[in-house]
Amino acid sequence: MVSNNGQILRRSPSAERIAESYLDLRLVRKILHLGFHTPPILHVDKFEEGIDMLTEVPITDGIYHNYSGGDHSRTREVGDFLSADLEKILVICFLSLRKEDLNSLVRKISALPEASELRCILTKIPGVSYCVEIINVSVSKWSGISRFLSLKGLDGNGVIAFGDERNDLEMLLHCGAGFAMKNVIPEIKKSAKHVTRYNNEEDGVALTLVENRIVLF
Repeated sequence: MVSNNGQILRRSPSAERIAESYLDLRLVRKILHLGFHTPPILHVDKFEEGIDMLTEVPITDGIYHNYSGGDHSRTREVGDFLSADLEKILVICFLSLRKEDLNSLVRKISALPEASELRCILTKIPGVSYCVEIINVSVSKWSGISRFLSLKGLDGNGVIAFGDERNDLEMLLHCGAGFAMKNVIPEIKKSAKHVTRYNNEEDGVALTLVENRIVLF
C-alpha cells in the first residue's frame, strides 16, 4: 500500500511499514514562517497512534473546505504549529479557493535556498478547493511503487495504474498500463498512454478493467 504520494510504503493488510520519507523539520518551519492566509494541514506518520493529520484549528472549521470529507477521527488539533513539537511530517498541505493564492505561495517556496529539495503539487480537489501539497522532491507515487517492485524483484510492466491529476503523471508514464481518467486535467491527458471512456463518477476504473479483459467475470 503506497500512501501520501509515495512517502509511506506499507504491507497490506498488516499495515507493517516497509519504507518512509519525512520532510526536513528545518524546511517545514521555514515554509510555515512564509505565512499564508489559512494554516496548512500537516500529514504525519503516526498511523499506530491513530493520527494521520495535524491542524492548528478544528478540521471542521470552514477554512479547510471539508477537506477530511466528514471523517475527523484521525485528525488532531495541536494549536500553533511553530510552537508545537512536530515530527514525522510527510506532507504540508495548503488549501484555497483561489488558485492564484497558491501559485503565489509556490513562488515563495521556490525562492527558498533549499527549494531543490522540495516538490510542490498543485491540484483541484473536487468539491473542496485548490490544494498545494509539499513533499520531498525524490518522492512520488511511482517511487513508492518502484520500491515495492524492487523488494519483490519485479519490474513495472505488470503494473496497471489509473490517475486524474498532476501527481499521477510519473506513475502513468512508467507503469506497464497507465490509464488517465476521462475527467483528467488536460496536461495529463496529452501525455498519458491511455485515456478511459468513463470518468470517476461512472465507475471508470472498474469498467476499464473489464473492457480490457484485465478483470474477468
